[in-house]
Amino acid sequence: MSNASLYRFGGVFLILGPLLGVIAAIVGLFTETSFQAPVSTFHSALWPTYYSLSLLGGMLLLIGLPALYVRQSGGRGGKIGLVGILLYALSICMGLAVSGYLISILPYLADKSPNIIEDSFKTSIATFPLGSFLFGLIGAVLLCIAVIRAKVYPSYVGILLLLSGVLDLSNIFATDTVASIIGLISQGSLLLAFSTAGIKLFNQRKPLNSEAHQRTVNLP
Repeated sequence: MSNASLYRFGGVFLILGPLLGVIAAIVGLFTETSFQAPVSTFHSALWPTYYSLSLLGGMLLLIGLPALYVRQSGGRGGKIGLVGILLYALSICMGLAVSGYLISILPYLADKSPNIIEDSFKTSIATFPLGSFLFGLIGAVLLCIAVIRAKVYPSYVGILLLLSGVLDLSNIFATDTVASIIGLISQGSLLLAFSTAGIKLFNQRKPLNSEAHQRTVNLP
């Protein structure tokens, strides 16, 4: 498979992943998404819908991230971008683990032992959502720097990624309604950022090596 085909493949996933995230955030406006929600919420149709969309969206975005990095890896943002992508990917993976837990295990606990639900989040399980927020913010900061330095994607792509990371972290301290609104804004920022990068990758026609060679030839 050529570089151009890989770019287009990654670009599609960079668009679809955040799009599902926005749909999930819209669903989240109509239901509680916290583990502290009433037990009946865990058995409603919106609960698995929200987290299933979040899970699938995160997986698609994870597949598209390598193309985002490789496209600008030869520029000034290469090393910073690599660390940023790895931390951002780690953040997504931890978020996927949380979504999987909330879809499959939490409803079971709600039936069998609802009293231990809150206690379960005081154990090592709590490190996953907290780690996801923290690594996501650090990764977003590094990606923002890499995008602005490399100048492969528009600078606002990096700024929107940073904005999303800050909003996600602030969600820890927000109430349910406010958190849902912040989550929608955050996902909207991701959709705009990654879809911009995804469209650029999808429209890529020349392999990266050809572009680098052309820049070398044009040097005085």
